[in-house]
Amino acid sequence: MIKIWPILIGCENLMNKFELEHIYIQKRMRCLKIMGKNRNELYLTNDELLFIKTAKMIEKDVERCDKNIPYFKNINNLNKLHHILLVHANEHIEMGYIQGMSDLLAPILLIMQSEVNSYTCFEYLMKKMWPRFPYNEHQNIYNDLLIEIIKVHKNILIRFWIMKCGKN
Repeated sequence: MIKIWPILIGCENLMNKFELEHIYIQKRMRCLKIMGKNRNELYLTNDELLFIKTAKMIEKDVERCDKNIPYFKNINNLNKLHHILLVHANEHIEMGYIQGMSDLLAPILLIMQSEVNSYTCFEYLMKKMWPRFPYNEHQNIYNDLLIEIIKVHKNILIRFWIMKCGKN
């Protein structure tokens, strides 16, 4: 059963690679370092601020994980879930975190049990699933607002365009 997940997701040749474990641990440490900076927000970049907000959302989602499943009663396994989601969110700031990603990761982690292998499978799954998620909740709001602004002010915009660029 464990072997089928990586095959279905397309990352079977990456399982149990020492290099991946080393890379994953570095990524996880980078996340924890950013979260440690949280005390002094003056020195945080915009991406780091966004990551910290995302981390709070992930924390809430992980807390809601179904504790009726014995595997997730263990705090160490919840921490694995939390770490994988943090690393993924930090590696894909543009993608961010959308509620429900933990639900996609949980069965992978439950079956694979290895944090590194679960992360690798989750990364590949998200590459395939990402087009099905809204790009970015805030981006969708901005796009909708921009469309409304254009609708309301299209005549002014057309006149401006003609004035600056000519009729062609």
